[in-house]
Amino acid sequence: EYKYFLADTPEKKTQGLLGVEELDTKEGMLFLYNKIGNYKFHMRGMKIDLDFIWIRDNRVVDTASNVKKEAEDSNALVITDKDFNKVLEVKSGDIKRYNIKDGDLVEFSQE
Repeated sequence: EYKYFLADTPEKKTQGLLGVEELDTKEGMLFLYNKIGNYKFHMRGMKIDLDFIWIRDNRVVDTASNVKKEAEDSNALVITDKDFNKVLEVKSGDIKRYNIKDGDLVEFSQE
């Protein structure tokens, strides 16, 4: 079970995990979108490496492991060719650590 911060407004999505210097294992940020689509992410100015888990409804549709932090002036994008409506950004290494793969069922609950 992951503890996650919710990015459900444009401001929270823009801020994302910028400024975060450390994530614990099983901790991350969940980005929610009202429409299924293909949204781009950037690592510009990030202080930590991340794993990305793209989710459509409640199924993993793609993953990206060990995405490196980028300098403030970088324009590197993190993308997938799959459509999705949720993205979970987690500590680099968690995809491998917990054997997360395409097709996995994902359940979310808020306390």
